[in-house]
Amino acid sequence: MSRLALDPTAVSMRQVFAQGRFYEAITNRAIVGFHAALSYSHAGGEGVFDTALTIKPGGYFALILDPCSIMPNFSMYDRVTLTLTLTRHPSAASTAQINVDSAQLALVKQKYLKLELLRVSGAPFVFDIPPVKPEPIRLDGPLVKW
Repeated sequence: MSRLALDPTAVSMRQVFAQGRFYEAITNRAIVGFHAALSYSHAGGEGVFDTALTIKPGGYFALILDPCSIMPNFSMYDRVTLTLTLTRHPSAASTAQINVDSAQLALVKQKYLKLELLRVSGAPFVFDIPPVKPEPIRLDGPLVKW
């Protein structure tokens, strides 16, 4: 009988990795129809995490690390910069950064029922996204004086 072996750097559970809120400054309305990417950089290089975007009511969102995502080894670096980029057509991208200790990106074992799962120790990371200025609009029609 053989045992199934998983990569020891693979996340073994679905978990929220990053979260925040994306909304308009004046109306406080949620922005819909955007794409999110989460990247990292440190003294040794940079890369992009493999995540899936979940959008919730009110402009709240979460980036999910899917099971079997391979986590880079950050243990040799003190600090890692996480950069969240939100893009929507045709506007410019909105970005936010946070600096975290590499220990917060380490995989830790967590017991769940009778299973022992690996998860990212410091997740979820919360990003403070500045509100976006609404797109200018043109009003067209007759002007009525009251």
